[in-house]
Amino acid sequence: MLSNRNDVHVLSLTFTIALTLALCLAGSLACESMPGGSGAQPTMPWSQQLVTQLSAQLEGQLSSLYDTALKEPEFAGERSAYGSTLDNLRKMKEEATGLHAKLKDGKGYDDTLGSYERLKEISRDTRESESWEFLPDDFRSQAETTLSSLDQLDAYFGAR
Repeated sequence: MLSNRNDVHVLSLTFTIALTLALCLAGSLACESMPGGSGAQPTMPWSQQLVTQLSAQLEGQLSSLYDTALKEPEFAGERSAYGSTLDNLRKMKEEATGLHAKLKDGKGYDDTLGSYERLKEISRDTRESESWEFLPDDFRSQAETTLSSLDQLDAYFGAR
């Protein structure tokens, strides 16, 4: 039992410190998993020229992959089981086009990180979708090659 007023203050202060530390730890762990968090750091120094070249390659590959998907009979129809994959490819193509345009205009790491993170998130969603394993083998192989081009940017933006 608390014997005096000082014990109450000490207990209150101890609780406040413990709660603050717990919230700081939780916040730091949450920040590492959020876009822009400190969980992943670039492993290569920023090279505007190289990152712009990689983004141009990615943009072309995603455009080609999306065009191929539109021609695949498996992707035809609004109720296709592959509809979410096709939608994700469209989103990635648009995001890659925006990323490349920003880089060509001289925008650097800070101005393009958001586009890269959105691309990685959509890529992850696509690879984890239920329909991914049922894609035609040749198309999935082409998609894996394209998505590995996105993975090459990890060295400059940090793997997310």
